[in-house]
Amino acid sequence: VQHAFVAQQPPVTMISKRSVSAATWPRRTKQGRSWPHIAPALVGLLLITGWLLASPSSAAQEQERSLAEVAEYLRDGDYRLVRPSPSDSTAERQNSEACGEDLERAYKVLTTEKDSKLLIHAANVVALCTTNNPKNRAKLTTSKGVPEALVAMVKSGDPASIAAAGECIWISSFNSPENFQALTNAGAVDALTSVLTSDQPCTDKCHHAKMWSAAALQNLAAT
Repeated sequence: VQHAFVAQQPPVTMISKRSVSAATWPRRTKQGRSWPHIAPALVGLLLITGWLLASPSSAAQEQERSLAEVAEYLRDGDYRLVRPSPSDSTAERQNSEACGEDLERAYKVLTTEKDSKLLIHAANVVALCTTNNPKNRAKLTTSKGVPEALVAMVKSGDPASIAAAGECIWISSFNSPENFQALTNAGAVDALTSVLTSDQPCTDKCHHAKMWSAAALQNLAAT
């Protein structure tokens, strides 16, 4: 019987401790528990800690990417510098959720966020939804703080932010006494004038900033 038992055993391969990687070797702690029992808890703790530390920036990056995608969807390849009227494709997409829930999200970003890239994408979404669309244009004053947020972008000194906000003010103030009143009350005229009268050297996207500031003032004056 003893010989039969031995014959049924699988062959034994001798493995030295050195031949096993440090990650798989069951080391013992002072309490006698091996690392394989503790490792999952430690990994979980590290993942949670990493998520807590990284989530704010990750969420901001995800939101930035999302708003950029909404703007690209609305633009649909229309990269004209000035769009007094939308393309047929943009006009059709203005009736989608891009100018529904996403537009409301863009307003929220403008009034709650500080990241310049996020604000620029949000302003682009507002401008694309508003172009030649009175219904969407009227939404500007339904979200508290949006006119003030656009004026703050103009005052930021960042050329890209000024250009995006200037375009948004330009198209939002067109033929809209309500938006005109809200934007002028927020200080849009003084802020836009300061961009045009600044004696700072014009570099990078400064020319776009000045162009859109002038266009915004023109529509405010016309209204």
